[in-house]
Amino acid sequence: SPDGKWLVISDKESATEPFGLFLVNAETGEKHRLTTSLNSTIGDCSPAFSPDGKTIAFVRVVSAVVGEVQLIPVQGGAPKQITFDGAGASNLT
Repeated sequence: SPDGKWLVISDKESATEPFGLFLVNAETGEKHRLTTSLNSTIGDCSPAFSPDGKTIAFVRVVSAVVGEVQLIPVQGGAPKQITFDGAGASNLT
């Protein structure tokens, strides 16, 4: 995060579930789930904090060639999809 207090990572808690985003406290290492993707997707990847630190952009990977950009507030909530073209998106930083 811009303030250096948080990291955002793409991870999963088991081998059978899709990737999700987790906030990690930089001091304690405590992990908090931010997103949960549908089992029909690969999951949520390539997270990047907004410059003001209030929002995280990420790619919800639907297949090996399709990823849609989404936004989610750092405090949590429902993601908002901002691309709908079915193209591959990656590396938002």
